[in-house]
Amino acid sequence: YVTLDPRCIRALLQSWDIPQPAIDPCCRAGSTGLDPIIAGDMHDIFAPGTQSAVTNPPYARPAVDDITKELIRAVATRRLEVAAILVRIGWDCAKSRGEYWKAANPQLSVVDLGSPPPGATRGHPCRG
Repeated sequence: YVTLDPRCIRALLQSWDIPQPAIDPCCRAGSTGLDPIIAGDMHDIFAPGTQSAVTNPPYARPAVDDITKELIRAVATRRLEVAAILVRIGWDCAKSRGEYWKAANPQLSVVDLGSPPPGATRGHPCRG
């Protein structure tokens, strides 16, 4: 089921070049709510032609960490060009997740789509 405000995916796509086709490996069927991102599963990151992954993973451990590690590995080994993992603010601050930032390539970054850009007071795509 759709769990993201469509304004957030629009902000992501306006801010980052997400090569297509892109899959949501945590949305096996139906609409992802992340148009133009298509539904898939983790096996689809190996499918010929898949360029990117964009996902709002389940927050339960260990699923969220297993998915994140696999997507980081897929980008590091060039199976994917881009992986966007949409998680709660502060998710990346957990001590147990420090390894993600050490092992990843220089393209790994954290983008907070929930906070307005510096200087903005309202009208941010994810805050209305």
